[in-house]
Amino acid sequence: LSNITHLIIDEVHENTLECVLLLVLLKKIIIPKRKDLKVILMSASSSFLQKLIHYFYEYTDNPHNNSDINPHIPHIIHI
Repeated sequence: LSNITHLIIDEVHENTLECVLLLVLLKKIIIPKRKDLKVILMSASSSFLQKLIHYFYEYTDNPHNNSDINPHIPHIIHI
């Protein structure tokens, strides 16, 4: 993974076993070792956005709280 600069994961709201495993690996192993890696998580579900923010909160450089989020516009959260 050392040559990879960006990782894009779509449909993270589907909660498949593979997606959940990938999110856990990202949080526990990959992101702590690769601070320069840009991770883009995409979901069509605005309600899932809150779960992602909560799960990756410690890695965000612009953390949001629940009142900041409008579910009708895209959100950029730097991880």
